[in-house]
Amino acid sequence: MNMEELNSACAQDCGNVLCLEHINLNVPSGDVAMDFYCSALGLTRHPYDKVSGSGTIWINVGRQQIHLPRATHPQVVGGCVQLVVPSLAIAVKRLEAAAKGQLLAGTKFRFKKPANGVCVVTGPYGNCYEVQESGALVSGPLAPPGGLGIASVRIRVRVGTSAAIARFYRHVMHARCEAKDGTATVVAGPFSRLVFCECARNGKEGVHDSVPGTDTEAGRGRDEHQAVREGEQEEEEE
Repeated sequence: MNMEELNSACAQDCGNVLCLEHINLNVPSGDVAMDFYCSALGLTRHPYDKVSGSGTIWINVGRQQIHLPRATHPQVVGGCVQLVVPSLAIAVKRLEAAAKGQLLAGTKFRFKKPANGVCVVTGPYGNCYEVQESGALVSGPLAPPGGLGIASVRIRVRVGTSAAIARFYRHVMHARCEAKDGTATVVAGPFSRLVFCECARNGKEGVHDSVPGTDTEAGRGRDEHQAVREGEQEEEEE
């Protein structure tokens, strides 16, 4: 099944993965993180994150979240997070105000003027974000409710691994996915994708994301390596 078929069908059937609930990024300073996510990007802090008692900040991105646990060293994803917002113009004004106000001076924060409807932003610790207006989405995930959400997380992986990654998600997680041209694309609900792109310079940091499924028993009790091998044999027979 190609991605066009996956996209048209995902509104009715997203496979076992219901959504991309949150991603996790370690940060040394909660104050710097708040300045970036709330003041520069215009997102909001979840009002009940202190209930967990973990010291982790929860940032709301529509119905999804970015979790920011405190750590000595920042976590930098080898790839990029695609955010969709209701208005790119308003988002750019916020970024400009943050830059002019020296709010994040001394950090890695910077952004480029929008090109082809996308504003590329580098966070204070080096993470990459592509900010795009939700109405401009023409392929891939559907626009999220309210026009605000995490459309995709793109992760650089070693050359020659995308097919195996797709088999893992297909046969262990029971997700809808495709491996093509060195890229494995996983449907994470109707509004999000996990995209694994082969690259000679792959990311060194791991990525923590939460993807709840419809079948909590899927893959339980199974050896994941055996499941992937079985899937590989099935695909070769096809």
